[in-house]
Amino acid sequence: MFLSGGFQEPEIERLQRYNIKSFVINPVGFNDIYKTITIIGSILGEPERAVEISNKFRQQYLGIAKNAFLWTKKTNRSVLNGSK
Repeated sequence: MFLSGGFQEPEIERLQRYNIKSFVINPVGFNDIYKTITIIGSILGEPERAVEISNKFRQQYLGIAKNAFLWTKKTNRSVLNGSK
């Protein structure tokens, strides 16, 4: 069972009483998301596929960030509010 979020201790204890394995994820940034993808892939027996997905996600994110940066330089506008 995968759990997400901050404080999951009570839920983990309940699941353990029924011999249900659990794993808590709580990514707080992009690097955490990449790591979480690879950890989940390993748990599911697909570590190579998870690395592939994580790398693809990272490249897409970096591409978006690069395009936003280049757009702001080209147009002299802010990405957040569109103003000059």
